[in-house]
Amino acid sequence: MGRLRENGYVTSVKGHNGGWSLSRSLREITLLDIHKALGDKNLFTIGFTEPDSKCLIEKAVNTQLEQTMKDAEAVLLDKFAKVTLNDLNISDSES
Repeated sequence: MGRLRENGYVTSVKGHNGGWSLSRSLREITLLDIHKALGDKNLFTIGFTEPDSKCLIEKAVNTQLEQTMKDAEAVLLDKFAKVTLNDLNISDSES
């Protein structure tokens, strides 16, 4: 929550009746905003068993997998930029 506060998405109030609240409307915050505020980490954590392999086939496969994962991540981040928190249709009745 601290990173979200640092990026201006939430505020906090201490004490009795305190807590967290949004600083912006749900329509103004995208999934990409949240992703970036939380550290912009890799979306996929698929690792290679031996990244510095001497095997030519393994090197070729690793190169292709790496580019494919980068391409997939770019598509997903583009989608994140288009989805606001308002689009998620979150309601108290469903929790």
